[in-house]
Amino acid sequence: MVNETRLLILILILQVCCTFPSQAQAPSMVGRWEIEIAFTNGKNRSLRLDAEGAGRGSLMLVDSRSNLAEPATPSEANWGQGDKNSVRFSGGVVFPIGNVGRAPWTLVFKGKFDKANSITGEVAFLALDQAPNASNAKPVKTGTFKAIRAASK
Repeated sequence: MVNETRLLILILILQVCCTFPSQAQAPSMVGRWEIEIAFTNGKNRSLRLDAEGAGRGSLMLVDSRSNLAEPATPSEANWGQGDKNSVRFSGGVVFPIGNVGRAPWTLVFKGKFDKANSITGEVAFLALDQAPNASNAKPVKTGTFKAIRAASK
């Protein structure tokens, strides 16, 4: 009985001493994200971000569209992750206006991971001739967004 107790104590000591503390890794941006943009006037827009490796991806409007409007096509997007779970991504989107009008924008999203599968933050709408990373870029309008990682297929 004494030998069994000593063996048990030795095993417990080895487990405590040899266990390395696991470091929490930042959530990954890579994957498909469903994005809802909310404006102060109560209107919403839906988009999809397909984030690939090396900060590349595509952004596409997924709102319902008129039968007269051209179907939405994905545009090139860029993304990056910062410290403290912060993320930034941007890309061009063309919003339909009525049946035949179009409003092209560069959208710049800045947010933080709430959880590994959820991001919230602010979005700025820039004119197409403004660079998203320029310090003098002035948004035409702003809103908030929530992105949820889409379920794997």
